[in-house]
Amino acid sequence: MGVLAADRGAAFFTGFLAAARLAGFLAAFRFAGFFAVLAAFLVVLVFFPPFLAFFAFFAAISIPPLVG
Repeated sequence: MGVLAADRGAAFFTGFLAAARLAGFLAAFRFAGFFAVLAAFLVVLVFFPPFLAFFAFFAAISIPPLVG
């Protein structure tokens, strides 16, 4: 009976598979995080400004000027 995990072949291999599964799980989170940041970028910088400009224009023509 070995003292180190490398001396026990099945236990070492099982631990290796568990580490590989965890690494794949974390890589999937990293990949999903990339798409989350990309989606936020598109929403804030591509889709949101036209609506913001529309509402700013609507507010500008709806509120009477304070000078005059």
